[in-house]
Amino acid sequence: MLSGHCWSRSCCPPPIPTRGPTGCHAEKANYTIVLLCEVLKTARSTYYTWVAGAEAREARRRADTALAHEITVIHIASRRNYGVPRVPAELRRQG
Repeated sequence: MLSGHCWSRSCCPPPIPTRGPTGCHAEKANYTIVLLCEVLKTARSTYYTWVAGAEAREARRRADTALAHEITVIHIASRRNYGVPRVPAELRRQG
């Protein structure tokens, strides 16, 4: 039998699915952050820095989505003729 593994799974908690800060955040309702970070070999400061940066990551995701929409609009407006050289030039021209 493998160390730390039971066959019935009824006596063991489910494994933590991911590593790093996302794994800590996903399981923080069930375990302490100190324990999670130790098990996942992540520094607590890394976890708290990751949590603090959530707003910036969300803002970046929104900006990326808006840019992707603008690129799609330019591409469709050009009757799907504009590609890599012309789309960035058009974006620069539009400001």
